[in-house]
Amino acid sequence: MINLIYQGLAVLLRTVLVFAFIFFVSKNNDEKAISNILAIFTYSSIYANIICFGFDYYFVQNRDNKLKFDSLSFLIKVLLGIFISGIIIYLQDLSIEVLFYAVSFSLPLIFKGYIRFSKEHRLDFFINLFVLTSFLIALLFFENKFEILTLLSLCIFIPFSFLLIKKIEFNILKFNDEVFKSIFNSFPLMIYSLLGYLLLNIDLYVFEYWDKVDFYANFAVSNKFFLNITMIPVILANYRISFLSEKEETRESIYREFLGLGIVLAFISFVLSDFFIDLLGHGKILLTVNEKLLFSLMIFLRTINTYYGLRVLMALNNWVRLYTILIILTIHLSLLFVFIYYFDWRGALYALVASSFLFVVLNFIVLKRNGNSRKNNLLH
Repeated sequence: MINLIYQGLAVLLRTVLVFAFIFFVSKNNDEKAISNILAIFTYSSIYANIICFGFDYYFVQNRDNKLKFDSLSFLIKVLLGIFISGIIIYLQDLSIEVLFYAVSFSLPLIFKGYIRFSKEHRLDFFINLFVLTSFLIALLFFENKFEILTLLSLCIFIPFSFLLIKKIEFNILKFNDEVFKSIFNSFPLMIYSLLGYLLLNIDLYVFEYWDKVDFYANFAVSNKFFLNITMIPVILANYRISFLSEKEETRESIYREFLGLGIVLAFISFVLSDFFIDLLGHGKILLTVNEKLLFSLMIFLRTINTYYGLRVLMALNNWVRLYTILIILTIHLSLLFVFIYYFDWRGALYALVASSFLFVVLNFIVLKRNGNSRKNNLLH
């Protein structure tokens, strides 16, 4: 139970960090400037998933029950992620600083995988408390001297890089087949992690394509509030992951927990959204009742899909998971192109709710087919 408390507090601190960043960014009276900074933050977070190269999932699937890496494959994966991100940043004509932001944001992702495996949630709590405190202190003394995104990145990069070097043990291996095998096995994990993040953030590219990026802050600030609430079912998922391989009755009981949690979170977020979005956006963003209902419905759907996502992670081949999310991302992108063109930032909300529903349905079908396949194998 103590680990669950520390885990919840760590997630709360990460949420407060994001909210603090948005709050200080939104103090700017220039809405275009706010949208641009939030856009760079989103781009950097997307590239961080490439640089992480699936290490956030690798620890969960570590069948050898070890926390050791061979240094060569680890280095190649990270450098390959940086190289791919650098090319995309160059093609988008973004500042090279974005690459540093991305590297910084990738470190907590790698560390998150380590925490899931080692269950050192107390350490996770203290490192996130340190990052939040140092960020607020840095803003107090250096806000006028450095970009706010630079300060955030430095406050993340320094402690997380130190901890990862200290905690992860490396074996020295020569360049051989095992290195290639490790990279190949991690590749679908990296792509899955990237596509999962793109599913929630690829709207930025569509805003840019239709030259409507000035409207991005309206969606981004609201979306960040609601999405951060979905970290609560992730906490429950990490706590319940070890029980998913047990009997069917246990899985049904866990599903009911997620179902009830989704309903409660959707209701709470609907009630509290006005206050927090007004606070984060400094009164510049107002949501209608229908918009709040749709965002709350998205929370409910993502809570249910967190349960299904865990089942898929434990039961299915990585490449099957990759194909599943690729299908949803393709549908989501198609919806974004149509809806943002006609409805501006509200179109991103409509597309997000629709694709979240389809993701739940597709994961349910995939799991059901996998269960039927197992039954047929047993019969034969």
